[in-house]
Amino acid sequence: MSKRAHQPFIAINCSAIPEALLESELFGHAKGSFTGADGEKIGLFEEADGGTLFLDEIGDLSLSLQAKLLRVLQEWKIKRVGENQYRDINIRLLSATHKNLNDEVKEGRFREDLLFRLNVIPVTVPSLKDRKEDILPLADYFLRRFVKQNETSVKGFSKKALEYMLRHAWPGNVRELENTIERAVVLCDGPEIREKHLKFPLAGLAPEEVQISEEQEGAMIAQLLKDHDENLPAFLESAPSASVKPEVPSGASIREPAAAAALMSGPLLTPGELVSLATVESRYIQYVLAQVNFVKDRAAKILKVDRKTLYRKLESMDLNTTRRQPPGN
Repeated sequence: MSKRAHQPFIAINCSAIPEALLESELFGHAKGSFTGADGEKIGLFEEADGGTLFLDEIGDLSLSLQAKLLRVLQEWKIKRVGENQYRDINIRLLSATHKNLNDEVKEGRFREDLLFRLNVIPVTVPSLKDRKEDILPLADYFLRRFVKQNETSVKGFSKKALEYMLRHAWPGNVRELENTIERAVVLCDGPEIREKHLKFPLAGLAPEEVQISEEQEGAMIAQLLKDHDENLPAFLESAPSASVKPEVPSGASIREPAAAAALMSGPLLTPGELVSLATVESRYIQYVLAQVNFVKDRAAKILKVDRKTLYRKLESMDLNTTRRQPPGN
């Protein structure tokens, strides 16, 4: 809703880039400023000019880069690596961290003056266990998304599964919930996800449970289940369709005349084109993968080859087999 809504939004994870390269990524560099700098580079501050720059995991910035960032926030000017010229910038800066920056300041790992500059409008995101009313709506959303993406026939959750999700503490927050639902959709062998499909702790780690009284837990779960049942019909009506395509029987795509004609005129050959058998095989594998949304197990069944054989062919052909994401994800 801000005036910057239609301007660039640039994001960078400060912990994912080596310190030696991060300064160049943020500020840019001049040609010849260091070994390998064959041309000038515009930094992310300049790319985000007029819009927003998001610095994720800012708590991992080195002290030297913290000092340079502080100068930017004081003067709203940047200087590329290897240049003496300052350039004006006009950005909104967002930053995030999983660390407690007050503790980092006490330990001397984060500059106090930079913290004061950054901490204009702090937004604290509570953990998922502290906002249990969000768990089931999020679970329903992820379920619909992964059912559509994996083309399965899962319809919902059992009551025991819903209760388990409300009891679990979700130390990994929404990412853990998302991954748990995706895994459950893949493992589910029936119309609904059961508790056993959700229990999959990491090696050596037991699921953390919220410690509250049985009376409190029972009342809370009863209310949340009631809310979930009341709100689910409206949610399903307003959410995008998650219709599942019927599974293609083995060989159907090449036995039916219409499908065979489509293959010959489209994905495989153009009229008069002469290619090698390997090329035809490669094109047909790509076509089958596209038809099953790049689910390799289904493609292998249609092609009547072992899954490992299909993987070897994909590797040797260097095919792009990335699964297509549903619109909006």
